[in-house]
Amino acid sequence: MLNEDYVISTDSSADFIPDDIKKLGIKVSYLELTFDGVSYFKESDVKPENFYKEIVKGVIPKTTQTTCIKYKNYFASILDSGCSVLHISFSSGLSGTYDQALIAAKELNAEYKQNKVLVVDSLSASVGQGLLVYYACMKKKQENLSLDDLFCWVKNERCNINHFFTVDDLFYLKRGGRISKTAAVMGSVLSVKPVLSLDDYGKIKVVSKVRGLRSAVDYIVSNIKHHLSADKQFGKVVVAHTHNLTGASYLKDSINKSLNTTDVIVRYIGPSIGAHLGVGTIAAVCLGRPRFV
Repeated sequence: MLNEDYVISTDSSADFIPDDIKKLGIKVSYLELTFDGVSYFKESDVKPENFYKEIVKGVIPKTTQTTCIKYKNYFASILDSGCSVLHISFSSGLSGTYDQALIAAKELNAEYKQNKVLVVDSLSASVGQGLLVYYACMKKKQENLSLDDLFCWVKNERCNINHFFTVDDLFYLKRGGRISKTAAVMGSVLSVKPVLSLDDYGKIKVVSKVRGLRSAVDYIVSNIKHHLSADKQFGKVVVAHTHNLTGASYLKDSINKSLNTTDVIVRYIGPSIGAHLGVGTIAAVCLGRPRFV
């Protein structure tokens, strides 16, 4: 007979701070990072502030997707404690970690009869992925959903997590294969400020090209306001940045003013995502209407 006790798990790409992890009671699988000649098996061992200062100096970091073997060991440690697992993974459109987690879960589910692992592709990244995990935790707590029911809820809501962000240098995304060389060159040649989002496949898409930070912020704010839906029971907006607190504060204040609220919070984008964005990125995410890209 299957044990109904389960924990919610995610990858460190969700960019939770330690206090969040403790309060939500979630488990985290940490991505590996090689930085300035040193390999870190937990990217959380690298402080974002120090990480971005080194990037400014020209240090090029490298991220490594989690392997099936590592996921098996990670999931098995939870299963052995008597709990099943709902793992909300980093977007398959940006990394192969989801596929590795899925393989690990399939193998473990053939071995364990009392507990199981369900893996769902978040189709999100950074604080967007984190926001989806947060809402899953709230649903579990408030409605006492079963593992299977929460799995279905996450699958149904994941494309309602909206990301809007702008970067200073498209070549970080191009180097990591997240956008095409043509898109990177066009953005630089035309001296435009691209606004990007994630589509229904969890891939990065350019959704607008504007001139100047103010225009980029205006576009992000208007779309966050549009996508926030009154029929959702949560209305949290999270702003994040890659060592650009001034830009993030400007974006936060603009959203607060537009929504007549003071609830917007600001977070650092962690090394595993920041390595592909470079310094200067600002972003905003929310749960609301379906993505339009």
